Amino acid sequence: MFKKYEYIFIDATRIVDILLILISFFVALDFRNSEFFQTYISSLLLAWFQWPMQTKVNFSDISVAPWFILPIWTVLLSYFGCNNFERTTGFLKHFLNMVNVHLLGGFLVGSIVYFFKLEDFKRSFFLIFIVVSFFLLFLFRAVIRYFLNYIRLRGQNYNRSVIVGESAEAQQLVSELNTHSHWGYKIEGIITKKGELPSPEELHDFKVLGSLDNLEKILRSMPVDDVFVAVPSEWRLNIKEVLRTCELIGVTVHLLPDRIDMEIAKSTLSSFGDLSLISFSSTPSNPIHLAIKRVIDVVVSLVLLPFFLLLYIVVGTMIKLDSPGPIIYS
Repeated sequence: MFKKYEYIFIDATRIVDILLILISFFVALDFRNSEFFQTYISSLLLAWFQWPMQTKVNFSDISVAPWFILPIWTVLLSYFGCNNFERTTGFLKHFLNMVNVHLLGGFLVGSIVYFFKLEDFKRSFFLIFIVVSFFLLFLFRAVIRYFLNYIRLRGQNYNRSVIVGESAEAQQLVSELNTHSHWGYKIEGIITKKGELPSPEELHDFKVLGSLDNLEKILRSMPVDDVFVAVPSEWRLNIKEVLRTCELIGVTVHLLPDRIDMEIAKSTLSSFGDLSLISFSSTPSNPIHLAIKRVIDVVVSLVLLPFFLLLYIVVGTMIKLDSPGPIIYS
């Protein structure tokens, strides 16, 4: 995703999700009341389910449904990471996430209908809604994935990356990143233990940026989004220092060797092709946590804004009376 507009992109995705859920609701209602359903589908389903499906569904009978379907679907889409669009997440993972959303969503809505005894809520309508919602939301995400892959293949929206190590795992990692160019990882160079590569051809002739001793200086001298650590066993003593340096600067770390606990950075297991990595990031990635933080920020700002506005007026007046020149220094 374009980092500058990442949050705008995610917010826009959520808005489109809400629109698609509402569209699914009305499409399901229209299809449930269609002549095709009444004539053909109803008679077919009656062989399996003894549900009264010949009568049409009135909107007034289900008008309350969007009020609990929308929040349930929105929360589940965030919970299962359907709005993250991670670079290396495969098609099957997105498909299963969407299946989980609609299975759990169906269970929760069914529970609400049962406990609140919403007898006018038609089960046949809700099953149609689930199918239509699944199709539209999954198709929407497939289009986004295709678009993001398309622009990454053309050299845009990429993450600047550095590889620490010169092991066979590092060579395999370079091969994976080059093979899956649609992931959008651009390798800026290699950091080695001694600052030199024994066989540059094996790492596709990427330049050596320096040694581990200069890691912090290297990361501060150039824009880096991700650091991939692929080191042999004799480097184990250096790994924790690498992680602490990246944690200090705020760079995401992807680690191939055994997991090392950090005090601040959060770790997640991810896959890059045939490789499994542990990713460390000191920034929050859970969309629900980010949403809660955003709500708190807005609410606290709205509560404190009138107080600080009055305070700014008083302080500004005192500054103007006490000293010459403008109140606001530019």
